Amino acid sequence: MKILYQFTLIIAMLMSFSCKKNDQFLMEMPYVETFSVNAGLNSLETWFFNIRDIRSNRTDLLNANGIDESEITKINSGKAKLINVLGGNDYENIDKISIHIFKDDPKKAKEIFYRDNVPRNTGSELELIATLVDLNDIAVDNFNIFVKIKFRNPPAVSFESRVEFSFLVL
Repeated sequence: MKILYQFTLIIAMLMSFSCKKNDQFLMEMPYVETFSVNAGLNSLETWFFNIRDIRSNRTDLLNANGIDESEITKINSGKAKLINVLGGNDYENIDKISIHIFKDDPKKAKEIFYRDNVPRNTGSELELIATLVDLNDIAVDNFNIFVKIKFRNPPAVSFESRVEFSFLVL
């Protein structure tokens, strides 16, 4: 029994030493965009809100942070938050939301953030969950996103949404 305990302890120690540290990111690429949601959008359809020609500022951000392009191994989704500009509780009417990124063809879009089963008590801010998709080939010059929303109930009033999101350069 003592040998089994020692063997287990040694294996656990070896595994802890061999574990790779979490990837530390070199820098964050922040973005802020807005879109409008109209009152009365039905809850039977999924709605798409397009935001086009977002400038990546990749070269400027790399230069400002003293990072060479060759140091980049990948670019992942970072954080994302939806904010109702006027502060209403309209996000409680959202059932599912996702943000997709694409270069030219929306059919080749990649999901970068999402939130399923949005809590009913959501107020004027909604945190989204990042995916692990590599964006190195898309976040180069300009890119496009669309916000895909499935409403639980139709929005009672029109409102402006601000989406704050970032990419992590690894």
